[in-house]
Amino acid sequence: MGERLLSEWARLSPVILPAIKFGKLTFRQVEEKVLSMKWTLWAGERSAILTEVWVSAFGRRMMIHYAGGDLPELLRMYEVVESAARGVGCSVILMSGLAGWKRVFRSKGFVDENLISKEL
Repeated sequence: MGERLLSEWARLSPVILPAIKFGKLTFRQVEEKVLSMKWTLWAGERSAILTEVWVSAFGRRMMIHYAGGDLPELLRMYEVVESAARGVGCSVILMSGLAGWKRVFRSKGFVDENLISKEL
């Protein structure tokens, strides 16, 4: 793990923490994914986005797992994230989160899809 990643995570993890509290993973689980570089940390001045890219039967996908910080900055950062997703061949970006994100990201072309789940 690089010193820069460790430094950026230390600086920005507090802005991600509120989002993590609404998710299913613990802070330590998220931190492990970031520091092991299984997830990508997109670092802004006051904001952060955590993404993961994987290949499914339907093609390459990017998942935005968590985002936090300054909303205008996050929206600017999203443009870079989308460009990077296209650059690595992703055909879809997925995002989970609180209902308020639907309103914010509709202007970016996101559509609301139904998803249900069951813990096993």
